[in-house]
Amino acid sequence: MPMVTEKTMRAIAIVAIAFSIASLLYYVMGITAFFQRGIDVIETMFLFAVWAPLLIATIVAAIMLAKGYVTLSSHKGVSGVAVLCILASLSIFLIVITPRAGWITNAVRSSAEQITDDGRYIYRLDIVNLFQKNAESRIYVKDTVSGVESQILIDIRLEEIGGISLDRGEAWIEMGQTSEDGIYRTRILHDRLLKSSPSEFFIVDIGAGTALSIP
Repeated sequence: MPMVTEKTMRAIAIVAIAFSIASLLYYVMGITAFFQRGIDVIETMFLFAVWAPLLIATIVAAIMLAKGYVTLSSHKGVSGVAVLCILASLSIFLIVITPRAGWITNAVRSSAEQITDDGRYIYRLDIVNLFQKNAESRIYVKDTVSGVESQILIDIRLEEIGGISLDRGEAWIEMGQTSEDGIYRTRILHDRLLKSSPSEFFIVDIGAGTALSIP
């Protein structure tokens, strides 16, 4: 009696087909950040080079399984081992190349860290999930005395950004001291983010955790 029966092979084939379907869906969710953005050129290339062949192989395997052609031997059709190897290899490769930033984890682009004129706070601008529907911008602030860190949401014109430098040595924000403790007049340097847009100004209250736009 063989160690692996035809019934067992059929069950394994069903699992392999289910796994390949899951990897196909996983890749679609990854390249769209769970349907939060469009597909870029590199991801489109893998869509045609890997995703489409795996989809075809999965359909073919399902048809062969239904007709009883996925077997332990090749005399009746195609060896079940060969089918499983193809599905498993493509599925695993697809999972490995699937982007995770932007949906499983946030894709964060950060400016250079700076320090306020009074030396009280270290700060930088973080842009999260740029080019996605769930994009947001926030100011990271660290109190140099207490070491307490905080994130302050700030509503800048992310939809107008066509591309930004990933150079961590570049500043995208300036926080100027006011007469009130913990309140800073903040300027978003749009000449660093978007050449055609003027700078935006905000009053940032670190204690309250707010950033209010001002003319």
